[in-house]
Amino acid sequence: MGRDRYCGKREGKLHFIEVKSVSCEKGWVSVIHETSVMGDSYRPEDNMHGFKVKRLAKTIEGYLLEKNLSEDISWQFDLATVYIEEGTKQGRVEMLEDVIL
Repeated sequence: MGRDRYCGKREGKLHFIEVKSVSCEKGWVSVIHETSVMGDSYRPEDNMHGFKVKRLAKTIEGYLLEKNLSEDISWQFDLATVYIEEGTKQGRVEMLEDVIL
C-alpha cells in the first residue's frame, strides 16, 4: 500500500484507508488546498475524483490477489480527512467510513 494508504483488520473486517488533507488559513472555516489555483475552497474528500477511485479499486484488487485472500473476504474502504491549520500547524481528523467505490 502507498504511503498515504493503510490496510488493517478490525472486528474481522479488512479496512483500506486513504488519507486526504487540506490546509486551512484561518480556523476550520476557510479550507484551501495547498495546490489550489486562486484559493478555490474545498474539502479533502473532494480530491477523490474518478481517476483516483479507479486506481484505488485496482490497488485493493491487487492487494487481495497478492495476499491470496478470498474474494468473499469482508472489507471496506474508509477515508481519513485531515484539516491542517497553517498558523498553528494543528490538525483535525475526520473519518468517513465504508465509502462506496
